[in-house]
Amino acid sequence: MKRKILTALIVFVFISGFSSLKATDLNGKITLSPKGKPYGHGSVLLRPIEEEYYLKADIDKEGNFFFKDLRPGKYEIKMDLFALTPFEGEIEIKDEETIERNFSITL
Repeated sequence: MKRKILTALIVFVFISGFSSLKATDLNGKITLSPKGKPYGHGSVLLRPIEEEYYLKADIDKEGNFFFKDLRPGKYEIKMDLFALTPFEGEIEIKDEETIERNFSITL
């Protein structure tokens, strides 16, 4: 009986720990300057710092991209833009935010 209670308690604590991390959304738009015309070719990549995997969002024809349910932390952001110089940077995701990051690419 004690073992079942201990197991249930461990499972509860484990699940509670994951639910305390609130997810965040990141969206944005890629435009070409100086006219601000949307750039709808390519993708945006996010990699959590100190991790080996990437998350990918395709850029739609209006230049928009969207990531849903990101965990808080620092991410490397890369843009693979067809026929243009790639962009790289870093972004910090905080708890329970909707973040909008727009990028203007100079030709």
